[in-house]
Amino acid sequence: MVRPVLKIVAVLAMALVGALAGTVAGATAGFAYVEIAHTSTFDGERGLTVFFGFVPACALLGAIALPVVYLVMRARQARQMPSADGGGDFTDGEWPG
Repeated sequence: MVRPVLKIVAVLAMALVGALAGTVAGATAGFAYVEIAHTSTFDGERGLTVFFGFVPACALLGAIALPVVYLVMRARQARQMPSADGGGDFTDGEWPG
């Protein structure tokens, strides 16, 4: 059994990794957008669009999405593990699926 503190640390680590991945994805998507939309370069409008629009939004999305995916995968994995009494999920003699 994993301690609750370790679960919290794992979720926070996934949030940090998700935010970093979202930042990279946001910068990439933002640069692609300003190139496709022919955004003006006057007064750094391209940079402002990317770094105040796309990067924070994608970082927030990644910080939320990756821990949710992690928790869903952990819940599915815990549901598929056989019980300690040896009964498992195969009570009818057939494989799940």
